[in-house]
Amino acid sequence: MRSRSVVIAVLLTGAVAWGGYVFWPRATSEHAGKASQHAGHGTATQEKERVAAHRAQSERPPKVEVVKPKVGASQRTIKQPGSVIPDKSAELYAKVSGYLKELGLDQDDKPIDIGSRVKEGQVLAVIDMPELKKQVQRNEASVKRAKAVVDQMTARITTAKAEFKAATAMLSFRTKVFKRLDQLARVEKAMDFRVVDEREEQMHAAEEAKNAAEARILQAEADLEEAKAEVELAQATLERAQVDLDYATIVSPYDGVITARNYWPGDFIRAHDAGGSLALLEVHKTDVVRVVVLIPDSDVPLVNPSAKATVTIDNLPGREFHGRVSRIADAQDPTTRNMRIEIDLENKNGDLRAGMYGSATIDLDAGKSP
Repeated sequence: MRSRSVVIAVLLTGAVAWGGYVFWPRATSEHAGKASQHAGHGTATQEKERVAAHRAQSERPPKVEVVKPKVGASQRTIKQPGSVIPDKSAELYAKVSGYLKELGLDQDDKPIDIGSRVKEGQVLAVIDMPELKKQVQRNEASVKRAKAVVDQMTARITTAKAEFKAATAMLSFRTKVFKRLDQLARVEKAMDFRVVDEREEQMHAAEEAKNAAEARILQAEADLEEAKAEVELAQATLERAQVDLDYATIVSPYDGVITARNYWPGDFIRAHDAGGSLALLEVHKTDVVRVVVLIPDSDVPLVNPSAKATVTIDNLPGREFHGRVSRIADAQDPTTRNMRIEIDLENKNGDLRAGMYGSATIDLDAGKSP
């Protein structure tokens, strides 16, 4: 019985194993077939969608970009480096020697210094010159004295003319008396000739007095002219001293900004023509600046005055400054063959400073060929 049970168990185990071997490949094959059929169906659907989209795009009307033609040649430009310089600049030297007495005040009532904004005619510095001030005072006194002499000569002329008038009247009277007595003596024999001779002598004396008065008039007039010349000389000397004294006050030649200051109050300033080589102050006019650009030889014929220009500055990214060509040198550098041009730019806010560097795009003359 035990052997029979063992045999039956072995047979059952083998049957189960065989059944599993036969059933598993069939199930696996059927599952794979179904998966393959499903994948094929998805691929066909996607392909149909792609074909439909391509057909719709093909049937859509094409886009065409339209431009309006213009008569003339196309606009050409040139882009070149450029540097900023002030519209005007001045180095202010002392004309006279002396000690720097004081610096002027800026808009904030502070002494003039680098960066100070100044106005045209504003006092920037005063040089102390006591000797010259005394000289001016002496010259003023000389002018007054010379004018007083003129007044004296004028009065002398008036007196001389009065004397001349009186002498003329006396001569006329003496002449009439002499003629009357001479007639009485010669014709009527009623007068002694000695009396007539006396009256004749008085007449000649009156005539000499008249001539002397006339001479005094001429002399007084000559003295007056000399006195007037002395006044002019004294006035010229005074004005010269005053001019030198005015040189001691240094003023700004235009609105601008101080860019250099080389002395402080108390420093001795030597006149420029006496060896002073260092400027007292330097001022730049900055409400307008110039951009200097060098144009290469090939583009020189194409640059015209008033051509539009757009300037960009490396230190001011994202900003553009618009202007026009203001000046053309009309001469090329013999070494580089470049020609200098300048572009004026408004600079009311002071954003553009001398020494800044950037580039300029300039419109060229499209009607010319290089």
